[in-house]
This record gives sequence, C-alpha cells and structure tokens, in this order.
Amino acid sequence: MTVLDRSSVTSQLNFHDLFDLEAIQKIQDAFAMATGVASIITDTNGVPITQPSNFCDLCQNVIRKTEKGLANCFKSDAILGQVNVNGPTVQPCLSGGLLDGGTSIMAGKQHVANWLIGQVLDESCDIEAMKAYAKEIGADEELYGQALDKVTRMPREKFDQISQLLFVMANQMSQQALLNTQLAESDGRLKQMIEEAPLGVAIVDSLNGKFYRVNPALARITGRSVEELERIDWEGITHPEDIQPDNENMAAMNAGKIPGFQMEKRYLHADGTYFWVNITVAPMSVTDNSKPRHLLMVEDI
Repeated sequence: MTVLDRSSVTSQLNFHDLFDLEAIQKIQDAFAMATGVASIITDTNGVPITQPSNFCDLCQNVIRKTEKGLANCFKSDAILGQVNVNGPTVQPCLSGGLLDGGTSIMAGKQHVANWLIGQVLDESCDIEAMKAYAKEIGADEELYGQALDKVTRMPREKFDQISQLLFVMANQMSQQALLNTQLAESDGRLKQMIEEAPLGVAIVDSLNGKFYRVNPALARITGRSVEELERIDWEGITHPEDIQPDNENMAAMNAGKIPGFQMEKRYLHADGTYFWVNITVAPMSVTDNSKPRHLLMVEDI
C-alpha cells in the first residue's frame, strides 16, 4: 500500500472510527463475487473486522474450525497485510497453502487494517502437502479432502491481476481514511472550542433548524440543559414575532445572497419569560455528504 506523504495522525483511530462498516461490507461482497476470490478485512493482527465474503468451505468450515488452523490463519493474514509500498503481497497461506493476497489500509502513516483475498488453487499449489496439513491441525482428513476438491482453481496470472486491483482500491480507501481522520480531529477541536466559549454557541442544522451541538453557555442563558436544547429547534425558543425575520435572513444566507447575519431577537427562557439576545449566524463549509449546518453565537443583552 502506498504510504501517503502526510504527517502522522495524532488520534489512534481504528477502522470502525473511519468507515461505515455496512457500506464497506457491501463493497467487499461485490468485489469477491465479481472476481471469484474470497475476501475479508482484518485488523493489523489478522483478527476479522468484516464478515467473510465468498469463503471456501475448506477455510471457513474445516481449517478455521480447528484451534491450530485458526491461529495459523490469523498469523498468515497479519503477514499478508503488512505495509508494502510496492504493491500487494501474494503468497501461499500459512494455514493450508492456498494462494492468498493482501494489502494494508493506512490513515496517513497509521496502519489501520488489512484487506485480504485468496483461497484459490493455482498451478504451483502442492496438493499432497495440503492434504497432510489436515492431520497436522487435527482436522477430519476425509472432510478436508472433500472440501479441497471444491476450492476455486485460478491461473496465477489472473490472481496477480486481481491483487493489483485490490491494491488500487485499498489505496483509495487509505486516502479516504486520512480525510476522515482529519475531519474527526477537526470536529474534536471545534467541539472543544464550542464547549469553552464564553458566549452561547451552537451548531444548527440549516434544513430543519435542530440544534446539532450546544455549549454550556447557551444552556445557561436559556435556563435549559444541553440535552434539552439538542432535542428542540431554534423556533422552539424564539418569540413568534421574531421567527419570520430570522427565516428571511436564513433564506438569504442559504441562497448565498449574504455571507451571514446579525440581529437582535427574543428567546424564551425555561421559566416562561422572554429576554433579548444578539445573535450572529454564519454558514459552515460542508466537506463531506453531511447536512448543511450553520454556526450560531448568542449574547444575552
């Protein structure tokens, strides 16, 4: 896997922090079905993260059902996924001898996962040695032989081509992992700034007006808890007469006619009284597929 020339990320995030596991599972399943190979994504120690795709009966129901066979599988998977800047690693599995390939998934300089494929027989596989392995790991030899006969046969040249495709796809995932890491770190810094701000601050969903994130200062100004504010929208604490002018300003901002706005309006306190505040609203840039949001700053006047 090509190591991206970026500074090492500071947060030790794992694969689950970086990707939508359900979406990755669908990609993995589709890749395995289209190419005819088995596929799985593991952590850096070879422990599975995703569910196996297109696994052969020999590996899934015979070898991995034995203690020694499973341990050897994890060891082999960890080696296959080691960082290799020149391309995928292709070699016989250390647990059974089937041809496997693998590459690493990086987030900057951080190794976060391995994407592995294989479980095929090519012309170089030693069938007799593979049959003898059944006895070594304590598997049923007859069942082992029957499962071995069903393993997918594939020329080494074709498997190498599929492994190169895997390398390219994993490289794209590495770039996305780095971006997701940077977004997560940026979100963490923004959260800290909001929490510590002396003014009332909130991030608001521009489409439905819901408070997405609220700081303690805004909760204190309105006499509510942070959790309570995050369950309502801005109209729920705004004087009815101030909703329309606020909406007009929001519409102008969302249309790009104004860069943001400032206005005085009345908020509803938790005790039932209205009080005047000065609000400043600015759009937030959207760098992914999230909903558009805006930053709200509130001063009690």
